[in-house]
Amino acid sequence: VPAGLLAYTAFLWSRFGDPFITAERQVIWGRHLRNPLTTLETAWTEAIAGLNQVLDPATLFLYSQGLKPSATAAGATNFVLFSLFVLLLIVGVAFLPRVPKGLWIYTLLLVFVPLLITSDNRVLTSISRFELAAFPIFFVLGWLFSQTSLKPALWVWLLVSGAIGAAEAALFITGRWVV
Repeated sequence: VPAGLLAYTAFLWSRFGDPFITAERQVIWGRHLRNPLTTLETAWTEAIAGLNQVLDPATLFLYSQGLKPSATAAGATNFVLFSLFVLLLIVGVAFLPRVPKGLWIYTLLLVFVPLLITSDNRVLTSISRFELAAFPIFFVLGWLFSQTSLKPALWVWLLVSGAIGAAEAALFITGRWVV
């Protein structure tokens, strides 16, 4: 994993003359270095505000209060992203020590980096890209769900994640998904 990062920064350096060009370009997206506790506080506030849209999904598909379609989905997105972040954080801290140390550190860095470099609002907007790359967490989830006592949890996980996936697909094809 570190070899890939070094190779990528070497490519950036040879191609653009700056190995950290991607970090510098974050400013264009309104991202900057931020206290991770402040980021978590803002994410919590945004997630709680989006809970209404999760509990009343009709608001995601109907125009309300003069908002654009993608803006009406933002609150639900914030709630889902925060919930996923908390789940992966719990799994990462509690169970990832079962995987090799290098993969554990890699995964925790991928989960924590988005807390450091973020925008002032919708702070978890891009966190899903980082979490998908944290593949050791999915190894741990697979191992957990393979345990005989957790078979019902596997079905709950599949139903919930399938429902969320279907809702996200519906939002996307109706022009409301912006993350």
